[in-house]
Amino acid sequence: MGNQPSFESGQYNGYQQPEFVLADNQPEDGSYQVRHYKRAKWTSTKTTSEDHYGAGRSAFRSLFNYIRGENATSDKISMTVPVTIQKPEESKSDFVTSFYVPTDHQNSPPEPNNPNVFTQTREDVTIYARVFSGFAKEADYQREIKALRSDLQRHGVTEEMTDNSTYVCAGYDSPFRLLNRRNEVWVIGNSLEKVGCEQTTE
Repeated sequence: MGNQPSFESGQYNGYQQPEFVLADNQPEDGSYQVRHYKRAKWTSTKTTSEDHYGAGRSAFRSLFNYIRGENATSDKISMTVPVTIQKPEESKSDFVTSFYVPTDHQNSPPEPNNPNVFTQTREDVTIYARVFSGFAKEADYQREIKALRSDLQRHGVTEEMTDNSTYVCAGYDSPFRLLNRRNEVWVIGNSLEKVGCEQTTE
């Protein structure tokens, strides 16, 4: 069946990921995790599409070119996880696809050469994350986000406590990993500033 990759704050299977702490109020049934993520910079691009697959496929090349050196300083930037796609609830709209900026570039990420790629600062945020495996397709994300929202309601997390205009699809593995793949859907908490699409040069 293969080995389950390690997953903890700061790393996943040898790749950097954003730092987080688990909240004290985890659901007893383990149906989702409540995580507090620290303020961090991400490399992002917007794409108009009808689904997350089309958005991610279109955006990935621009982001990959950026980390391969298409930036103001021609720096090679390490690949990180997860790749996130922030999805609006509307069927067709702007998606924001992002890579986490690794720690050695967090203070001053190189300016992208591509005008459609930008540095995004995500403030401290509470994330409700549901984990599932397999090669995730649009129907899988739709099923899992529906289940997550149902679980949140069942555990007393009201709509007023979350951002219901959007959710996030998060992928951790390359297409070459066949077993024990990690996918997540995220609901963004309103208790802290939500994950945004603000462009910044800070």
